[in-house]
Amino acid sequence: MITAFPERSEPDEAGFSLVELLVVLSIIALVAAVAAYAPLIRKASPTAELRTHALRIATGLRVARAAAIRQGREIAFHFDAQKNAWASPSGSKVTHLPIGMTLKLDTARAAIRDATDAGLVFFHDGSSTGGRIGLSYGSGRMTINVAWINGAVSIDGLPP
Repeated sequence: MITAFPERSEPDEAGFSLVELLVVLSIIALVAAVAAYAPLIRKASPTAELRTHALRIATGLRVARAAAIRQGREIAFHFDAQKNAWASPSGSKVTHLPIGMTLKLDTARAAIRDATDAGLVFFHDGSSTGGRIGLSYGSGRMTINVAWINGAVSIDGLPP
């Protein structure tokens, strides 16, 4: 007599496979590594901070010059030495420099409104009042130059 064996049901899964455990341990190690290095990632070096702000100001100046040419009118780019900040030509966005970073502006007397508000003005033909913006942070220094005759913007002391 032939007896049929009952069909095998799915094996009981009472635990985790080795692959599942390795995946979970890998994820935990990755999260721990990111958490351990997060403060170092967030805190940029003073040189990187200085470079970033110099590039942002130079870009803002170039945008203001292009807007003056495109719109056929004067566009002013404002700096506030007391608040250690600068504003976009529309004034809608004010950017504050980090604590410890200093800004020094040398520009034409006509572009200085008062002790706190000074700026560089770009004219409809691309020329400007000209000037220099000095940034310093820690031992690093950079100078953003704006030529009066053609409004060209350049940065001296830009690290690689």
